[in-house]
Amino acid sequence: MDFEVDARGQQCPIPVVRAKAALREVSEGTVRVLVDNDVAVTNLTNLANTMNCGVSSEKLGDAEFAVTIVKTEQSDTDAEFDTTCLIPEGQANRVVAIGKKTMGSG
Repeated sequence: MDFEVDARGQQCPIPVVRAKAALREVSEGTVRVLVDNDVAVTNLTNLANTMNCGVSSEKLGDAEFAVTIVKTEQSDTDAEFDTTCLIPEGQANRVVAIGKKTMGSG
């Protein structure tokens, strides 16, 4: 089964969160995520690599990108992924995501 997620106009970490949710719905297949900035492409690529998924991206226009994530039997959608996203230099608005219920480890 294949999914397409339109995350254009959404700030990080929303494209990553939506992509991860779509990947959990797919047993094997492709999730294509549409985004409108380079940072989202980088963050989605990091997500796919962490989950052991195949990933490719293409620039569709000036501010439009498609990131294709391929889930296989070897993919791990439960892998820990730091949802702290890269923030472009000079950007005033920031989003902070906390990926655990507790602080620290060990």
